[in-house]
Amino acid sequence: MQARLFKAFSKYIDLARSRLIKSKTEGGKGGLRILPNRALAIRSLVGDLESHNQFRQLVKETEFVFRKGKQESGWAKNTTREVQTFLRRVGCYIDMFEGREIKVDAAFQDYYSAFKKQEHSVTYLAPLELVEFEQECINFEGFEIRRFSTQELNRILGNESNDIFYPWAVIDVEMLAYYWFLHVPNTELERRERSTIYESAYVIHPVKPQWTAYPKSIELALQLLILLDWTPRGDNYPEELRDFQKGWRGFTIPFVLTVYDDLLSTPARAYDLSGLDIYIDKVEGLVHRPVESDFDKNETQQLQDSLNHLQEHVRSLRERMENEWTFLDIALGYFVKAYFTEGLEQLLWHITVLETLFGERKEGVNARLARRISNILGENNRERDNLKKRFNELYDVRCELVHGKAFSKDIHKGHLRIARELARKSLIWFIGYLSFVQEKFRGGQLANIPNRDDLLTVLDIPEDIRLRLSGLMTSLPKGFPTDREWLK
Repeated sequence: MQARLFKAFSKYIDLARSRLIKSKTEGGKGGLRILPNRALAIRSLVGDLESHNQFRQLVKETEFVFRKGKQESGWAKNTTREVQTFLRRVGCYIDMFEGREIKVDAAFQDYYSAFKKQEHSVTYLAPLELVEFEQECINFEGFEIRRFSTQELNRILGNESNDIFYPWAVIDVEMLAYYWFLHVPNTELERRERSTIYESAYVIHPVKPQWTAYPKSIELALQLLILLDWTPRGDNYPEELRDFQKGWRGFTIPFVLTVYDDLLSTPARAYDLSGLDIYIDKVEGLVHRPVESDFDKNETQQLQDSLNHLQEHVRSLRERMENEWTFLDIALGYFVKAYFTEGLEQLLWHITVLETLFGERKEGVNARLARRISNILGENNRERDNLKKRFNELYDVRCELVHGKAFSKDIHKGHLRIARELARKSLIWFIGYLSFVQEKFRGGQLANIPNRDDLLTVLDIPEDIRLRLSGLMTSLPKGFPTDREWLK
């Protein structure tokens, strides 16, 4: 069957090559010949080729190899359209029109693999606004921050073939070339049968938490990236106003470009780039793009080192974040949500992060939260008292907000910055805390993995008592305080 398909494929490629090359080389005998533009010429020639018997034979053989004996639903993909789409998107027609060599064996292997493939992957490109780096590419495990040239973007987005066959999918890459991207390549999609496009309307799915509208792999990368300090390094506020007026602002993501590796499906419609905060003055040759954070070489290296360190710890904790320590995964999700919201809602989500880490369903929750946060972030009594005061102010705002009361005090940018810093530093501390506990368990120093309640109980024990009782706690008999030997 594969041999027959290869024969049909080869014959059609030979036909297409002869027609496309001939159209470009034949002269204007018999009078003046008006040539259309390149896109119109290729589109017209391909339209004629796809009505030829050789194309229909290729579709027939493809149908026989990949569809024989299969139940096709009313929503099944149309083989004719898939063959048409593959040959257009891979650039076969363009290469032949331009006189470039086509290696038939290699082209057929790509064709066969495209139809046989059941597992697909997707590449995400999220432009980062308000930030620049001196380094063109910063690598991490599973993603990178990088800048692309116009040529690279055209290739990734398939703009050359789109310009001819799918003009609605062409993306203007000139503006995008000025941005750094959060780039997540080749993320696997779930396995599915090609003939089944839509599930039954009666299939019931549980509602799962969704922190942003971004894809999950983008969210996982963001969980690390937003843990960095995005507070502006300089400000011109007087000292007495700085605590109130100095806010924070990191990068923004206006949209996420999605590129599927499924060459049998037509490309998606192009994104609207009008929302990008950039202006290109072609007359003056200037580019205007606001930047809040500009990382030099040393700062970029520090960012890479910090993220690699965090990623190593979070990766080691990922399995437990899905089982025993789900609260950390949830807290990171709320933190991502807080990052991409504004105003009072941002403050609310940051306080929710702290409640997810330290809160319990008991009376006096605000005092307990204040004590735990100040204990881990403060180095002395003065710092701890200051942290308690600041947290209590924020928690009062939170309570007034969720209970519908009128605000008793003004809210400033500084309050949002403080709320974010408390949540950010608490998350980083908890990642370190859980990594330490996990290493002790793996080293055999702990019999069981402690749950969230256990972790918070240990956190509440004052240091002097913890030191005084450490020897006693490790020497108590199994089953303590019950011991029948002591009752004899």
